[in-house]
Order: sequence, then structure tokens, then C-alpha cells
Amino acid sequence: MMNKVGMRLAVILIVLATLLLGVFGYYNYHVAKERLESDMNQDINSITQRLKQRLPTLMWNYDFNNVQNDLDSEIGSRYVHRLELTDSNEQFRYVTDSKGMRSSDELKEINVSLVYDQGGQSVDVGRLIIYQDSRYIDKELNTEIFRTATQIILLNLLVGFFIWKYAKQINRAEQSRAYLNTVIHSYTDALLVLGDKHSIITINESAKKLFELESIPDEAISLSTIISRVTPNSRGYFSQALYGLNGRVERSYEIETDEGVRVVQVKSTPIKDEDPRALNVAIIRDITEQHLDKQKVSKGAELFSAMKSLQDKFLIRDDFKKSFKDVLDILLRIGESNHGIIVEVGHHDDTNIDYNFPLPCFGTNALG
Repeated sequence: MMNKVGMRLAVILIVLATLLLGVFGYYNYHVAKERLESDMNQDINSITQRLKQRLPTLMWNYDFNNVQNDLDSEIGSRYVHRLELTDSNEQFRYVTDSKGMRSSDELKEINVSLVYDQGGQSVDVGRLIIYQDSRYIDKELNTEIFRTATQIILLNLLVGFFIWKYAKQINRAEQSRAYLNTVIHSYTDALLVLGDKHSIITINESAKKLFELESIPDEAISLSTIISRVTPNSRGYFSQALYGLNGRVERSYEIETDEGVRVVQVKSTPIKDEDPRALNVAIIRDITEQHLDKQKVSKGAELFSAMKSLQDKFLIRDDFKKSFKDVLDILLRIGESNHGIIVEVGHHDDTNIDYNFPLPCFGTNALG
């Protein structure tokens, strides 16, 4: 169903289209009428001139057969209903066949005197009556009116159809936008709907929480504010990732917050929606925990490698004291790990340390 705005727009456009086509139709009607009347007058004048030149001589010579032939030949004009000829003595009268049934009120009589020139003296030989028929003009004008009315009706139907289609698309777009907003704000990851000129159309609560923007109104949040939370060395890559300009390279970005550094990844998808403002949807996923787990795994692998090296040094060397000193050096290089902290009690460069067991001066916390 069309909404109120669509209905008003449809009514306005239909009224404007009707007025516009009505004005042009009125203009075309009068132009067509003048053209047809001019064509009719020229045709009647041509018939009148031809018969005025030929009929007087034929009637003076009593050549009534050719008189009839000339009259019959002129009846072919679409503006002539019939022709009627009477001689001056009323001894000869000829009437051509009529074109259909027409009352005398619907026909216009044109009386033409036929004069024969006899040695410079004009002699009246008869009278010609031309019954002018304007049915063709009326038919053409009615066709013009029908054509204009049909154009108005069809144009109004088209306008109504397109307005209905437009309103339907708007309604569907509003429903899609409402559903999209529901999905966006219920999404657990940070999500931004970005438009052109680096504008933010929608930002969900997760994104506001991640970038610590809960106290700022949505309309006051800018893209530069969000990018400023990213560590300076990766801001350029982060802004490119928001619009999907970083190719297929998956990068991690660090965001500085009051609670510490958060590690995120960005995935951008172009939007194809009825909203022409929207360009991309950027999903910003917090992978801080995964990043820490990855670091733990990496340090665990490093520790395992170091322990393997320790094992080799103990088993291969004959000089046990020298081997044990190497072990301490390796443990000190490992330093702090997620499995525990290995510390040195005393100084390993103290040459007075006794490397014989038991060694009360060396201790570690529990590993693992």
C-alpha cells in the first residue's frame, strides 16, 4: 500500500501531467482545426474555379452529357456532399448522388453563378449549388480529442504505476533498513556501516564499547575519531581495511583503550541495499584472547625447543660443570614465559659458585 507521501506525489504528478497534456491537446486541436478548414476551403475554391470555367461553355453548347461527367468527377472530393446544377431557364437540372444521409442543417450551401462570355457580353446560363460537408473535419477533430484523452489516461496510469512501484520499493527499503539495523545492533562484534566521504551511517553498541565511545552521540562520532584509537603505525592500513582496500591480506591492528591494548581484525563487505548512502559494512572482531593464546603457544614452542637443547647439552658433554653453566645461560635467555618465570639467584658470572649438587642457591617456580 502506498504511503501518504507516495499518494500525495502521485496526485501532484497526475494533476500536472493532465494539465500539461490538456494544454498541448487544446493547442493541437485548434491547430488541426485551422489546418483542416484551410484545406477544405482550398479544395472547394479549386472545384468552384474549375466548374466556373468549364460548365458555362458546355451549357451554352447544350452538351449536357459532359456537364454531368464534369459534375460526377468533382463529387469525389471529401468535402463535397453533392452538387446541384440548374440552367437559367430551369429546363435542365442535374443533381449528383449524395454521400450518405445528411440533413440540410448539417450542410453548407455555396451558390455559384455560371456566366458565359459571348463576345464581351456576360450571359447567365445557370446556377451551381455546392453542398459543403464538414464531416471529415469533425471526424479528424474527434480523433484528435480521443488521442489526447487517451494520452492523458495512459500517462496518468503510467505515473500511478511508477509511483506505486517507487512507494513499494521505499516501503521494502524501510523494512530492510529496519531489519538491518536490528541485525547490526544485535551483532556481538563491532560493526560499522560506512558511506561516502568517510561518513558513518550506523555504529552498533559493540563498536561503541570497543572504541570507548558510549558517551558520545551517534551523529557526533566520526571515522577519524575511531581511527585515532588505532596505534599510529597501522592507522593507514586500518582505514584501508574498513573499505576493503587491503586486498586479501589479513592484518591485525592494535587499539589503545583505557583497559589496555586490544587486538582486532577487520573484514569489509560492499553493501548492495536500497539505501544509496551505504557503501561498506566493516566488521571489527576483537581477537585479543586468540592473540594471547597464539603468543602462549609460540612461547611454549620456544620453551620446548630450549628444553630440548638443554637435554642435548646434558647428555652429550663430559664437562658437567660447563654444561650446567650453559643450561643457566639458556634459561636466563628464555626469561619470562606464560608457563612461569625462571629466575637466577646470585650472579652466574661469579666464579666462586659451586656447580656440584645439591645447589641451594638455584630455584624456579613451577613450570606449566
